[in-house]
Amino acid sequence: MTPASGGPGAAVRSTPGAPAAPRGGPTRPEAARTPAPAAPSEPAARARPAAPPEPRRPSALARGLSAAAGALVRGSSRLFGRVKTRGATAVGDFRARPEHSRWRAYALGCYGLIVAATLAGQLYSSNPLGVYVKVQHVDLPVSTLIFVRNDSRFAWKHARIVVNGIYSHSRDEIAAGESLPLDLDKAFAVKDGSGKILRRPPKNLPLQSLALDCDRGRYETELNR
Repeated sequence: MTPASGGPGAAVRSTPGAPAAPRGGPTRPEAARTPAPAAPSEPAARARPAAPPEPRRPSALARGLSAAAGALVRGSSRLFGRVKTRGATAVGDFRARPEHSRWRAYALGCYGLIVAATLAGQLYSSNPLGVYVKVQHVDLPVSTLIFVRNDSRFAWKHARIVVNGIYSHSRDEIAAGESLPLDLDKAFAVKDGSGKILRRPPKNLPLQSLALDCDRGRYETELNR
């Protein structure tokens, strides 16, 4: 049966077993609870780099060339190694022989002779006195002039000039750089032991040779060349 409702103001009876309403004024609606954000999941594993491409295998031609080059290098090294070993052995055997010392002495001696000959050739002079001679023939009037000059750094003392081995001219000293113009028929003559003039050469005498003697040596040259 449904309970009869009373008049106004009648108290409402609670149904047995039902929960009692709270007292103290109207109830506030409860705020809706926002679900807590879920904990961030662990970052995804980083992507691994792609594996490098496998190197290409050399072609058959490249492998053949490489093998040939290696064989050539090994053969050359072996060959030159044998040559070096044989050369070292030969040198050691040669040095161990007594002939080695003699050949070395011969080589050094030849080298010394070459050096000495070179120096001698450079230092040797066919005119050590530094004599300069020039002959000039004059037609009018007929005469022959002989120019003698001292081109050395030293004076000639007790100089004696002889032409054709017969006629001579003497000077006590001819200074360095001094030039003598000598007239053939006046400066030269044949003299005896006392210095007396016996005869003089003709003006047009053909000249063949000239010699000069002094305290520093002797010089002789041909004039008819």
